[in-house]
Amino acid sequence: MSSHHRQEKRIKLSKTMDKTASFISANFKTICTISAFVIGFYVQHAANTAEINRLKQENANINAKLDAQYARLDNLKLDKAVFEATMKQFSDMSADIRQIREGMEDLMKHNYRPSKDRY
Repeated sequence: MSSHHRQEKRIKLSKTMDKTASFISANFKTICTISAFVIGFYVQHAANTAEINRLKQENANINAKLDAQYARLDNLKLDKAVFEATMKQFSDMSADIRQIREGMEDLMKHNYRPSKDRY
């Protein structure tokens, strides 16, 4: 009985293979079109994934450059503030020196007496 059972399985398998072969031969164009479509989707997905990764890297590089530019801008602003503070100090010192000079000139005018022995 066991050999009879195996023979029935072989017959069923053979019929199934025949049906599969006839289905494939009858729908070969459709199967190829669908396969090409699925493969095309996969290739497009792989290409898009690679492009996304490239764009992410490029974006990271641009952000790093932007951060560096902001840092340089902050340094320039700091340099400008230091320069302006220094110029204000110079201006204040210049005004103080003028006042001192004017005071000295006034003192010299009031206290200067020509000496008779000079000439």
